[in-house]
Amino acid sequence: MSDTEPSLTFLLDWQAAELAAVEHMKALGFVDAQKTQSGADGGIDVESSEAAAQVKFYASSIGRPDIQRLRGAAHEYRISVFYSTGGYTREAVQYADQAAVALFAMDPYGQVEAASEFAVVLADSTLVQERRERFEELKAVRYRFAADSLDRDAQLYAQFGRLASMGQEEGAVFTHAAAAFESYARAFRTAALAKDFAAADEAFDEANKRIRLLRWITGNDLRDEYGSLEDAVSIGWEWEVTPGSDHLLQRVSMGAFNLRELVVESFEGWESLLPEDISTHNLADIEMGKYAGMLLSASYDPALLTPDLLRRLKEAVRAGVQRTHGTAAMAFRALFDANARLGLGRPSSLLARSLRVDALVNRLYQQLDAS
Repeated sequence: MSDTEPSLTFLLDWQAAELAAVEHMKALGFVDAQKTQSGADGGIDVESSEAAAQVKFYASSIGRPDIQRLRGAAHEYRISVFYSTGGYTREAVQYADQAAVALFAMDPYGQVEAASEFAVVLADSTLVQERRERFEELKAVRYRFAADSLDRDAQLYAQFGRLASMGQEEGAVFTHAAAAFESYARAFRTAALAKDFAAADEAFDEANKRIRLLRWITGNDLRDEYGSLEDAVSIGWEWEVTPGSDHLLQRVSMGAFNLRELVVESFEGWESLLPEDISTHNLADIEMGKYAGMLLSASYDPALLTPDLLRRLKEAVRAGVQRTHGTAAMAFRALFDANARLGLGRPSSLLARSLRVDALVNRLYQQLDAS
């Protein structure tokens, strides 16, 4: 009996066979299955976070050596899967049963049937449902991180709108686009919580379109457009502040380095207008970088330091964050005052940078408190 619904579409080439394998992998519960980039897979044609598959669009049977090569190429994955349009030799099936490789035979229309014992187990309906539910839970967590990132962006846009000096037309466009962005950010979170990932993807795309429009007003200093949803997931993960979460100290350490870099970059080209007591050396707090580096090293192995030393190290990082934030705040204020004396509004790039610095500092305090 076929493990997938008949597609009734004749497989014209190996690319069509790979697409059929992707759909079958998803039907097996590997919902994040996708084709690998051609030429960069080392023998792997389809992959998910848990499984890797090879697809052979051959008329002849696949032998044991091909199965062995897949095992070697897919050693980092929990499960290995093979698809063949030409069947398998008896030796290949015997080896696959011993090595726990799932063999599937694919007919000219992309219909798939189990060809080894492990493939039968892998296609068990109960296990498929459990696998699908587990993947959906993991995907929901990742989408929550992306939602956190969008929410933070919405807050920054709202702050920018309240503080920035904009002309009538520019202000109208900003208000409209920012409101739409916030609406799509809420829609993204709602769809993600409901595990309606297709609707979430649509909301994300619409939100990203608004960022592209808003960038003409805020510049890239507030938020560059997202290259993909994965970017939002990654940024959201960095901002995780749930008490007891894993890797909080790593996030604090990297955040401290990011803060120092952001502050130094913010004042490049403005040095001549800064007060004499504020220099690049002050902004690039060397002490904070040193303590952040030690905290990063210690965070990978709790046994490296006593609880008291770890607490003192965290307080040293907190003090560095306070110093850097205080120096940056004085520098921003001096530049804003200089522009005001000239009858000019706050430069949008500086305003955006100041908002990002404030947000990053608040996040670091929250993560230090939660770690």
